[in-house]
Amino acid sequence: MTFPASQSLKSEIADFALSNGFDLVGFTHAESFTRSLTQMRQRQQEGIYPHGLAESDLDLRSHPGQILPGAKTIICLAVAYSTVDPPLVGGHAQRGLLSRYAWGQDYHRVIPPSLERLTTFISARTGNRYRFRAMADTGPLSDRSAAERAGLGVFGWNSALITKPYGSWVFLAEVITDLELPPDEPVEGTCQECGRCLDACPTGAIEAPYRVNPFKCLSYITQMKEDIPEEFRSSMGHRLFGCDTCQAVCPHNRGKLAAKHPEFSPGPAGPAPYLPDLFTMSNREYRSTYGSIAASWRGRRVLQRNAAIILGNSGSSASLPHLETALQDPKPQVRRAAGWAIAQIDKKAAKALLSKHLAAESNQATRAYLISLL
Repeated sequence: MTFPASQSLKSEIADFALSNGFDLVGFTHAESFTRSLTQMRQRQQEGIYPHGLAESDLDLRSHPGQILPGAKTIICLAVAYSTVDPPLVGGHAQRGLLSRYAWGQDYHRVIPPSLERLTTFISARTGNRYRFRAMADTGPLSDRSAAERAGLGVFGWNSALITKPYGSWVFLAEVITDLELPPDEPVEGTCQECGRCLDACPTGAIEAPYRVNPFKCLSYITQMKEDIPEEFRSSMGHRLFGCDTCQAVCPHNRGKLAAKHPEFSPGPAGPAPYLPDLFTMSNREYRSTYGSIAASWRGRRVLQRNAAIILGNSGSSASLPHLETALQDPKPQVRRAAGWAIAQIDKKAAKALLSKHLAAESNQATRAYLISLL
């Protein structure tokens, strides 16, 4: 099939996107993603589909026409973020590491204005005759499947999309439209299949090539609302939010182009926040420090819980006064994490501190848990 008139329009759209906030652009047809639908259904059956962090309606994820009736084209876009080396925090017991995508401003807020400019441009160029549905990790579409089919990259064993210029350090976005444009061809081949991501995963979440169990993945675990299972707490190490290990060891991520978006450079929290501050800062201080980054979307409680676990992993007695402060926090989940952390550092101190606190503990589940630590 040929698209003589739309080929020129496609080039104009691509040029506009690349000059207005995006680093990569590709086009694909809006037919269903049958392969990914089959894979997601299998994962649901096996109990390893991440409900809560991904759309549960698999038909919506796989059929663009259910998102935008009459859809003809998906414009797939990528924005690169930081490729610089993260700070070393192993020698600092009271600092935690944020995943690189959460260093700067929340991409959910940064990318949508660029998408709006793009759809406005296309509408003006085509006489407002077409409809659009734009999303940047904010809609049900399987964005990596769309980007792969549009030729932006290939999948790694860790299920990340690997682009040639930026590796897997990219945010993905899409525009579904009923405007028909010539599709691009997928990139042929696979990743190097070296297995480094599989070997390096601290929890064994990459159970096989292209198969990631989200409930073992620290990126998922550090975002969960519930108490983190004890079997994964020591594996967190210094990870305050997210995990970059499988990407950091990937050979496709070496020597890549530097990201050119200052919005994603480290903000007020920095790449390795000082953890005790999370237990004492006011709501206003928290919003000014963490409110603009992607790590804030789960709320302060999750970061405080994670901070307590990291302090416990440090094994440093210098963290005990800060954990005692966390033991007074209004949120039971934070108190339970603090109790666990104190017990990891010093069993004798834990018996004294937790016994003292139990007299004031009103939450029965927390009280029972703290008693179990004595």
